[in-house]
Amino acid sequence: AIIEATQRQSLSDATGGSVFIGDIYAWYVDPRKGQKGWGPHRDRMGSGPNSFRKEDNTPMLSTSWLALTDAGPQNSCLYVVPAPEDPWYFKQDLPEIDPLAAIFKDKPDAFQSIRCLSAPAGSIWHFSHKIIHWGSFAKTNAKPRIAMSWVVGDHSFEKPAFPKENLPFPDIRVRLGLISGQMIAYGGQTNIRRGFKMLCYRIFKLEGHRLSEAYRDKVEYIFFCRPPPKNIQLKESTKSSLKLNPDEIIPATEEDDEKVHGIKSMFGYSSSSDSDE
Repeated sequence: AIIEATQRQSLSDATGGSVFIGDIYAWYVDPRKGQKGWGPHRDRMGSGPNSFRKEDNTPMLSTSWLALTDAGPQNSCLYVVPAPEDPWYFKQDLPEIDPLAAIFKDKPDAFQSIRCLSAPAGSIWHFSHKIIHWGSFAKTNAKPRIAMSWVVGDHSFEKPAFPKENLPFPDIRVRLGLISGQMIAYGGQTNIRRGFKMLCYRIFKLEGHRLSEAYRDKVEYIFFCRPPPKNIQLKESTKSSLKLNPDEIIPATEEDDEKVHGIKSMFGYSSSSDSDE
């Protein structure tokens, strides 16, 4: 379940043929501000046996985690529960079953199976969507930890965020739409301000037509907590922390509009474009 990606010929070989699907994020964890990594989770809560390929049992979705600075216990590195210690790793996740409780409840020895994944700057850890992992607290005098991650997957399991024709170098407008969508999708983990989330949503609405329908549906669902689209797996923590009644949305202000147009002008937009509005 854990792959040292740097020792494999290619990421595609290491993952049974998975390709980049556009799910990407970056972290700047500053211990001086009391920041920490994300709490324990699977990258696709709710997934089950059908998320592994029958022919070789490789995961149909997996994550590369790249350390851009040294990452260790002092400044919030990754911790994982190895797959052999997780009784639900190959089973269907159920809403009423807490996977952490299934592993650790009444099993004090199970805590000794937790592994610390220290990573020197420039190194990568690659792990499946079913691995339970988290980022630790950091010491207040430690240096910030900077890292980024991206997901590769089988398109039969999860559709990519944008058409593959955009690769390897997506247009800046595609990137802008994806960044704003990702801020909405993972905002529950980072506690972004409502005003900033609203700004991201307005940008996403401007650029969403450049992204795939499945990705647009996912972001819309997370923002409004609408009924989930078919075959879209969402983190329970994201769903619970981003519950928002559409009636409670604060209308955008003229200041918000100025910010949107300011960002648009950076990338060559016309602020008077009727189609953009």
